[in-house]
Amino acid sequence: MIGHLLAISLILTAVDSLGTAAPDTVAAVRLDSAAIPVPVNVDEVISDVTDAADTADFRHAVDTLDYSRPIVDDPRVSRLLAEADSLRKCYEFTKALGLCRQAMEYTSDSLKILEIEDCQIFCENGANMLEYAYIPAVVERKRFPKDEFFLYYPLDDRGWHPVSGQVPGYDGIPQVFYASGDSVQVTSADLERVYSVVSEDGKAMYFSSASLYGMGGYDLYVSYWDEQKSGWGTPVNMGIPFSSPYDDFLYVDTEDSRYTLFASDRGCPADSINVYVLEYDSMPIRTAVVDIAQVKKLMELEPQGEATVPQEDKAEDAMPEDEDTARYTMKMAEVRALRDSIYMYNKALDEERSRFALSDDVEERARLTAEILRKESELPKLGESLERSVAELQKIEMEFLFSGISIDPDKISTAIDARESVDTDPEVYTFVRRSPGDTITVTPIEVEEEFDYTFMILPEGRFAPDGNLPEGVVYQIQVFNVGRKATVSQLKGLSPVFEKAAASGRYNYSAGLFTSYADATRALVRVKKLGFKNAYVVAYLNGTSIAVSKARELQK
Repeated sequence: MIGHLLAISLILTAVDSLGTAAPDTVAAVRLDSAAIPVPVNVDEVISDVTDAADTADFRHAVDTLDYSRPIVDDPRVSRLLAEADSLRKCYEFTKALGLCRQAMEYTSDSLKILEIEDCQIFCENGANMLEYAYIPAVVERKRFPKDEFFLYYPLDDRGWHPVSGQVPGYDGIPQVFYASGDSVQVTSADLERVYSVVSEDGKAMYFSSASLYGMGGYDLYVSYWDEQKSGWGTPVNMGIPFSSPYDDFLYVDTEDSRYTLFASDRGCPADSINVYVLEYDSMPIRTAVVDIAQVKKLMELEPQGEATVPQEDKAEDAMPEDEDTARYTMKMAEVRALRDSIYMYNKALDEERSRFALSDDVEERARLTAEILRKESELPKLGESLERSVAELQKIEMEFLFSGISIDPDKISTAIDARESVDTDPEVYTFVRRSPGDTITVTPIEVEEEFDYTFMILPEGRFAPDGNLPEGVVYQIQVFNVGRKATVSQLKGLSPVFEKAAASGRYNYSAGLFTSYADATRALVRVKKLGFKNAYVVAYLNGTSIAVSKARELQK
């Protein structure tokens, strides 16, 4: 309490030192100081005296007051936050939100408040996504070591290249590049877009990120190519069940448009990750899922018939299980499927062309025209895919020949026929491990990029590399004051953010550089909408703090 009175006295002294220019402010401070409870709500005091008492002495007093107040770590806050986080990971977002609100009532610590607000945002996002969930047909699910799960995707053999060198990346997953031909298509060495994959037609990019609208952890996103802007559009969270409160990665549609694969560590030990195989759906139907038991079952993505058909018993007699033969079998099945697809496309085209010739309905002819053109554009792609698959099949046969491995193509073809003829059995997907390619050595090149000091709200906030302020009058938005260095996630997308260590050992954080008070106040509205309710405008002259009123007078 003595510390509070001393700090309040310092504030009164600082305000009194301003002379007669701020009688209302002195009265306001004295009135508030008489009624300030313990702990003191410093932010309210600051808001009352900001305009008239914005001096270095005043700021030192505020720092002292903020530092002197006892910030008690109420055990209820940590307990409630832990329970809320646990409920969030169990998809019980509404209950978790209730606990977050309770936790907020028991703390005035800025860092704890930011943690609670983050949890609230994740839960609100999760609750919203449950309104637009997708229920897929799950073909297969299998767990792999986290350091090689990507090798089991149906991509080119030796396409994945481990990376050596100092490159950033997701913690716990090795740094790899996937190269197809002469271009790098997938990389895990990008913290903003982990495992980004561009679709076959180049119109969609799928990636994972932990800094966009999501439920916590790495969620899956899709961004579509904008022809008019010649760039990628705004990323959209792919929603439930692709995204979860856990880490979700590497969304890939197979070339034959039969399957969709993605990986997630939900329900996995720390060293493992599940790879899910879904039936490809070009037009997924979204629906609300309210019942929590149904949500949990959906997010498990259990394959159809898994409970009654153990993985090790599937087609045991018909399909050999050694890795080499399985790889050959899968490639042969892929070739056959592509040939079947081309046959069906041509058959459908013939039927639609006949209907077009016989129809007199304008709308029907327009619809058929669009459908015929779409199928005709797909046929060359299927043909190219077939050529690649046949070449890969022949390559495997040559490898077997030189290695002395004996295979019976007729027997394998018969086994595939037997599998495809059993309509009552669920579809079987065989995972085949690809070999990794040669290691790529990466030497990061430091490129000095000029920092953009324009005020922005980005997917991830940025600290200003240089804390020095320009000459003349500038305005900033005081965001928060904490006892230890803030993290990027606590900035909530604000850029640029300036850090200043106070004499008390605490840290002040202010955002933006504005040359006019009007611009600063407009930005203040946006900052408060992010949850920084106690933010306010401050002013500087040649790097020295001055009252906002004085700064405005100087600019008249």
